[in-house]
Amino acid sequence: MPRRLLIFCLFFCLAASIASAQTDESPPVATSAQVNGNILTITCNEPLDEDSVPPATSFQVMRIRPSVTDIYDIEGVSIEGSTVTLTLSGTVAAGVTGLTVSYVVPITGQILQDRAGNQAAAFSSLAVANNSPEGTTGTAPVDPPPSPGSTGDYIDDMVEACRTFINAAEERDR
Repeated sequence: MPRRLLIFCLFFCLAASIASAQTDESPPVATSAQVNGNILTITCNEPLDEDSVPPATSFQVMRIRPSVTDIYDIEGVSIEGSTVTLTLSGTVAAGVTGLTVSYVVPITGQILQDRAGNQAAAFSSLAVANNSPEGTTGTAPVDPPPSPGSTGDYIDDMVEACRTFINAAEERDR
């Protein structure tokens, strides 16, 4: 009798663990972003596959102002836990506002994904909190302001570039 009871218990425990096992089918989602000097971190809602580091060209960090758009070049990308870290080529000055980060799923190379292999969707214009310490000066490259008389064309070109980027991101989400 004890042997049958033992077999029953083992069978019941195995069946219960199989029934309760759930598979992760949800893609990771970027929930927040912050910058401190030249380090920008994107936090996702779940741990990421640390081997799924996308190319730096998959990300865009920018700030659009009335007469110019600041583009921050990205020198490196790394992943640890649920955080994607972008190393910017320049420093974001203290007090800078309106900074955003976007991600486009790369056509080639690694795709950002969680540990279960679910791929992150593209996102655009995720607001970035600026945590650069007071007194930090910016060194990020800035697109030169337009020459007099060409402001309209320059702004139109920038708006069109932004639309193209957003449309590409939305196409990849579908």
